[in-house]
Amino acid sequence: MPYRKSNLGSNTLKAKSVRRVKTEKERASGNEKSRQRMAQIRAEEATEQHAPRLEDARLRVRQSNSATSNVLRSQQREHNRLQMAKRRQQGKAYQPYNCLAFQYNPGEDYNLSRHVLIGTMTVVCPYYKVLKFSGETKGLCCAAGKIKLPQLREPPEP
Repeated sequence: MPYRKSNLGSNTLKAKSVRRVKTEKERASGNEKSRQRMAQIRAEEATEQHAPRLEDARLRVRQSNSATSNVLRSQQREHNRLQMAKRRQQGKAYQPYNCLAFQYNPGEDYNLSRHVLIGTMTVVCPYYKVLKFSGETKGLCCAAGKIKLPQLREPPEP
């Protein structure tokens, strides 16, 4: 299950509403103040401090990314392992019902099993007017009218 994100950041409802209310002039003045503040910080920083600061920032980001990805990877592996175990368990429950149509036993009542959904024959085939199951594929009984069945003769009188 994914972790819940914090309610902090630029996409929160409060931040969005504040940005929505700001006028264009307020936005421009705020951007200008930010530019001036960053220019002052850069001017005060000596060149000897600049390169080590950037290198430290790079290392922090790299370590953070590797630690985060390792944690996420292990969580994903655990999730996949649990899902696979669950699927295997479900597969074992349905195993006796695989290929059951080829080993049909007329003495067994398959309607009583919760794994077998047979239903009733309520749909009429448009080609030969025979009853079929509602979930049955179209044309399964007569290949969509391609198979021509001979007309049945009238039964003889007894």
